[in-house]
Order: sequence, then structure tokens, then C-alpha cells
Amino acid sequence: MKRFTFINSYDLIQFYMKANVLFIVFLFTLSSMLACKKDGLSAAEATEVTTLETEYIAVSGITDVDYAFNLRFEKASGIKEYGIVFIPWINEKSETTPTIDGEHAVLIPFEDTPATAGAVITKKMTFYFFDFNNANYRAYAILKNGTVVYGETLYFALGS
Repeated sequence: MKRFTFINSYDLIQFYMKANVLFIVFLFTLSSMLACKKDGLSAAEATEVTTLETEYIAVSGITDVDYAFNLRFEKASGIKEYGIVFIPWINEKSETTPTIDGEHAVLIPFEDTPATAGAVITKKMTFYFFDFNNANYRAYAILKNGTVVYGETLYFALGS
């Protein structure tokens, strides 16, 4: 004959406490695993470049003009090359937004300074007067994966 044994209330309480502890450990482990995901930002999202105003410095010689080109990285990640791209004399061209592979684009790579987030990076250049006047320009960054990130397009004309 089988005997039924009754679980006393003390054993029942211990069982529920162990079950609750195991359940809490399981939830903690699950939430930790979900919170420990890899940063999902692509290199393009992790890089932001801002085009800053170009400064006219001085006329050097009869027709040459010295400029200071400025940009700033808000975020910098995986950058292979960066600088300023511009299209001179935009009123004579149908394409007015500079891109690195544009037909009339001129690149000014900043090769001497590493890309650093937060710092204003300046490159001084001398151009023939007509090469950088009435020009649209913007900062660019070519990432190691080939993606190109651009800053805002600005306009430059001497005397304006």
C-alpha cells in the first residue's frame, strides 16, 4: 500500500524560495546578456565631420592668395583620409555640391594631422586667386571601409 506523504509548510517555503532565487538568477543573466551587445554603430555613424569657415589670410605675390581651411570632427572612427573638397567658380557649373569624385572637384587632403574628435584642424594653402573664389566647399572623410562622410556645404568668395 502506498503512503501519501504531505509536504509540510516549511519544506514548501524552502522550495519556493529556491525556485525564486533560480528565477531571479536566470532573469539577471538574461538581462546581462541582452545589455552586453556589441556597439551597433557603423563607421559612418561613428564619424561626424563639421565644415568650418575658411579664412582669407593674405595675398602672396601678384595673383596668389593664402587661405586657412578649417574642419572639426565631432566623432572620429576608422578614418583613412580627410580634408576639404571644393568646386571653384560654381556659377559657371551645373554641379554645385562638391563630392570627392565630382567632375570639377578639387581635394585638399589634410595629411599632416591625425583626425581627432573635438579639435579644430587647420590646413594653410595658397591658391591662384581664381582657383578658390566663388567656391562651394565642405569637409570630407574617407573611411577605411570606403564610405565617404561629408560636412555641410559652405560658400566662399573674396570680399563677401
